Amino acid sequence: MKNDFQKLAGISILLGSVLLLVTMVLHPAGGSIEQILRIKTLIISTHSLAIGTMPILLFGFWGLAKSLDSKNQFSVLGFCFMIFSLFAGMMAAAINGLLLPLFISEEFVANADPKLIKAILTYGKNFNAAMDYILISGIGIAILVWSVCIIQTGRFKNWIAYLGFLLCLIGLLSSFSTFNFINLFGFRIVVAGICTWFIAIGFSMISSKSIHLAN
Repeated sequence: MKNDFQKLAGISILLGSVLLLVTMVLHPAGGSIEQILRIKTLIISTHSLAIGTMPILLFGFWGLAKSLDSKNQFSVLGFCFMIFSLFAGMMAAAINGLLLPLFISEEFVANADPKLIKAILTYGKNFNAAMDYILISGIGIAILVWSVCIIQTGRFKNWIAYLGFLLCLIGLLSSFSTFNFINLFGFRIVVAGICTWFIAIGFSMISSKSIHLAN
């Protein structure tokens, strides 16, 4: 039964990772108000997919936290950071991917003060940036915590932990550079790196014979 739960959690992480990658491929680039009106359906669809992916991932990571459980419950800290991160991601997707395109209509644009429209778009962009930074940082810390747990417990292959450490180190060093994490290109690179670790741990959970789940 516990083995089945770990495998199901691993499948959830794999499925969520694939859906995230699909979302990033389909994700439209931001633009003018005219661009938003023209691709409104695509914007809503891709962000709805992203929001729907988050509970799937959360279920998978709950399984991961239980698989890496130990007496000090350190793996739960990683799960807490993941909840924090995915909530920020949900807020960013809901505001910019659902609320903004639903709120801005051709009638609104035709009658509203251009300064008001610009202020709304600027607010949405800055809100999205803040949530993206929280999302990336929180996921990075969760990966770091679980990588430490992998080394401590020995329940999955150590190379997955070393991959997690490497990704966190690259992210930390990149934060001191001019690399832009939150434009579309930068965010796609970040998501691809994160999903590499997600997919690795997902496959490991499915295939691992060393099962340890807390009661």
